[in-house]
Amino acid sequence: MTIVMVTLSCKNFSNFSRIIHLTQFESMSGIFKYMKMQLVATFQSERMQDLVLMADGLQLHCHDFKFISDLKKSKTSLIYLCDCA
Repeated sequence: MTIVMVTLSCKNFSNFSRIIHLTQFESMSGIFKYMKMQLVATFQSERMQDLVLMADGLQLHCHDFKFISDLKKSKTSLIYLCDCA
């Protein structure tokens, strides 16, 4: 599936979501970086510096897909990212 909803599933930022086009990403780490940047930007725009620092420390990963090629081949329309910490 080309369009996927990516949702965070971690203690402090659960349910933060973005819809992405998989054609814009070459790796899973690219998706992790994008989601982290989106979260940080959201808090920066609201001047929530403590949350910016917390979001900036996230180490995101996905249990269901290690490789973006597998995600692109799947029929899934929703993936969850977790925090390693």
